[in-house]
Amino acid sequence: MEQRTTLSAGNSSNKLRLIFMGTPDFAVPSLRALFNSQRYEMMCVTQPDQPSGRGLRLRPCACKIVAQELGLDVFSPERVSRREPRAVLADFEPDFIVTVAFGQLLKESVLNIPKIACVNLHPSLLPKYRGPSPINWPIIRGEKETGVTTMLMDKGMDTGDILLQKATPIGDDETAAELYSRLAQMGAELLLETLAGLANNTIVPKKQDHERATYAPKLTKRDGLIDWSKDPATLVNYVRGLVPWPGTYTYYMGRILKISKLRHVEAPPASPERPAGTIVAASPKDGLIVKTKPDAVSVELLQPPGRRQMTAKEFLAGHQVKVGQRLSRLIE
Repeated sequence: MEQRTTLSAGNSSNKLRLIFMGTPDFAVPSLRALFNSQRYEMMCVTQPDQPSGRGLRLRPCACKIVAQELGLDVFSPERVSRREPRAVLADFEPDFIVTVAFGQLLKESVLNIPKIACVNLHPSLLPKYRGPSPINWPIIRGEKETGVTTMLMDKGMDTGDILLQKATPIGDDETAAELYSRLAQMGAELLLETLAGLANNTIVPKKQDHERATYAPKLTKRDGLIDWSKDPATLVNYVRGLVPWPGTYTYYMGRILKISKLRHVEAPPASPERPAGTIVAASPKDGLIVKTKPDAVSVELLQPPGRRQMTAKEFLAGHQVKVGQRLSRLIE
């Protein structure tokens, strides 16, 4: 079932007309920036309300909530490329269609609607990290830099011509959650600059080098299971890259133990032959240290079942953790 409000067509001012398509909170800074610029007559397209919570009540996405607060018309079709939604978009007579984490690929019939361009904001330095998880994977793979890209949309996934890019270093301890917030703000600023440049014909699109393209596949809860046989740097980056979603975890005493932060440390002298995943230190002084291949990692933040997130010191104070116990990939 489509959700829509009454939409008005025709330009009653000198403002350019813009259809903004976005869904999660990552898109909200861009939506606000475009609205606050006062350069555009806008409407907002979002994904339909989704069931959420224990009662599975239908709840609107972040962009829909904000768009309604701003007084914008909101349209939430199941598939934006179907005939009736296309007609609604065309009736608005947009100069731009802008997508930010919208969640649907646009078919050519929609891409041809705006008078100037369909523009997408993507949180990576394309052609690297195309796909649905471009914020997580640079951290997981130990990259030192990422950024945001605006591009002209085509029928592919993140394959269109590049308009503008802005790079930023990734902090040594920065998590995906922290980077997510920074890139959302950076992207909003770059989007304003991009649309102004397109309107003034001062931006020359640049073809992507498809041979250099890499992919950032979707992450699921199953991806969060920690493999302690990896090296410490890989494990530290992996945990950083999966905060907060889908999160990383292991099994301890047959129960899931969520892990939110690791630190590379040297393994205690007596532990070189211990299997990966073995607890090789567990005390207020030494912390909770787990054997990897090679060396070890210190568990800095964790969350037991049904409890809040806590430090390793707090965890050790309430649990009788013993050296030689295993953190496992399976329920043992």
